[in-house]
Amino acid sequence: MFIEYPVHYEGVINSDEQISSLIDNVKRIHNADITPELFYSIIIHMRDGLSQPNQSNEFTIGGWVDFYANRSNPIIVTSDQLEVLFQYLQRFKINVIRFNGNEFCTVNFETRNFDTYFFIEMIILRAL
Repeated sequence: MFIEYPVHYEGVINSDEQISSLIDNVKRIHNADITPELFYSIIIHMRDGLSQPNQSNEFTIGGWVDFYANRSNPIIVTSDQLEVLFQYLQRFKINVIRFNGNEFCTVNFETRNFDTYFFIEMIILRAL
């Protein structure tokens, strides 16, 4: 659905424990009612409104909820869902989002790399 073949995965898995932890954390995303489609939409639109690669969106969790809700094509997501997803991203995808005081900030993630960067997550979410 979102993946173009052939698949090239951008990531490194160093141990059985790391893959187990990744799977457990993606299950938390799933248990927060984040579907593969919602996961995709949240990530792909993180940089909406930015014109330069070095710019970032900086919002509190509530600000991110509003940011997604106020788009011309709203993405409905709760603060609880974003907290689970952002915690995952901070742990496993450090170049996508970072925490800056009381705000989460995007960093220089190119959304065109979604298919290769989130390949494992999308497989797990679809399998659950």
